[in-house]
Amino acid sequence: MDRLRGEPSYRPCMMLKDIHRDYEVELNYNKVWKGKELAMHDIHGVEEGAYDRLRWYCSAIKETNPGSFVECEIDHYSNNFKLLFICFNACATGFINGGRPLVFLDDTHIKNKYKGCILVVVAKDANDDLFTLAYLVVDVENDDNWGWFCFQLKSALLSYPTMEMVKRLSPSKENALAKTYAESRSLKLRKACGWSFEVVDGDKSFAVDLSAMTCSCRA
Repeated sequence: MDRLRGEPSYRPCMMLKDIHRDYEVELNYNKVWKGKELAMHDIHGVEEGAYDRLRWYCSAIKETNPGSFVECEIDHYSNNFKLLFICFNACATGFINGGRPLVFLDDTHIKNKYKGCILVVVAKDANDDLFTLAYLVVDVENDDNWGWFCFQLKSALLSYPTMEMVKRLSPSKENALAKTYAESRSLKLRKACGWSFEVVDGDKSFAVDLSAMTCSCRA
């Protein structure tokens, strides 16, 4: 049990070898696998219970971090989990006040027995470190989920008008971004030197100095 707390990737096949070496007992793989499952449930609780507590978790986020964007959808017919979107107000505020106007979209797959996919958007801060903005847990990566994710992200960052997207070239992400930002104003950002940038808006360009908080558009 103690080893599983610190090493959850401890595999049943390794357990078989360690038990035989330490106790000279022969067990079959299925018994060891089942024993690990029961031990993990004792440590972390059952996964079904964790999903059931998501609604409480969303309420707790809104209460402890006011202004956060949180959406948890449940299938009304089966009462099963559908998706979860979280953008903490602290993250949005940090990005708006000090993040670079560039965000990166990516995804990763959930490999437990319920499967699923996590869509995530990150940015870079002034120290060039990754800065998490928001994430969405869904059943699968597709156009609809990427579109919904981008729409929620846009709503959370309405006060940040100049933003550029960088993403892996997958059809789902391309379609979602094209649909969500089709009517958005398109601005290009070019770094000059230090904290000075050139912002290009169509046939017009402006010089922005972030250290002095000035812009030639206000001259």
